[in-house]
Amino acid sequence: MSEGQGESHFKLQVRRVIQAPREAVFEAWTKPDSIKRWFFINTVLEMDVRVGGKFKFEIVCEGKSMLSGGEYLRVEAPSLLEFSWFSEGTKHLDSIVRVELFDRAGSTELALTHEALPDEQAVKDYSEGWQEIMEQLSIHLTTTQGGVI
Repeated sequence: MSEGQGESHFKLQVRRVIQAPREAVFEAWTKPDSIKRWFFINTVLEMDVRVGGKFKFEIVCEGKSMLSGGEYLRVEAPSLLEFSWFSEGTKHLDSIVRVELFDRAGSTELALTHEALPDEQAVKDYSEGWQEIMEQLSIHLTTTQGGVI
């Protein structure tokens, strides 16, 4: 799902129900040892998960090294993360990612919104990328004992 926003900024939203408690999903997004297991393989990262804290990912994908990073804007455990995001895919301009987690009787509904994308191609690329990342997160959490990281 995508929708235009003004003339040059676009957004997308993807949703997924994950068979793990909300606290486990939140920790998977905020603990470096965990995120390395599901976000991307061969990822070098730095994370300072607090409002104003920075993060940086160096992702090796298809033999190419890509740098992504940003700053945490909101951290509300266990229900919300919001951060700026820049990468080659955003033309190195800041965009905003919001990860909302809703308790669904022991499972978690994850709603990810990515705003201020530069064009429709970025919407398409990030929509596919975030869906793949959510799939990896779901696999990671459902294969760990009881969703514990």
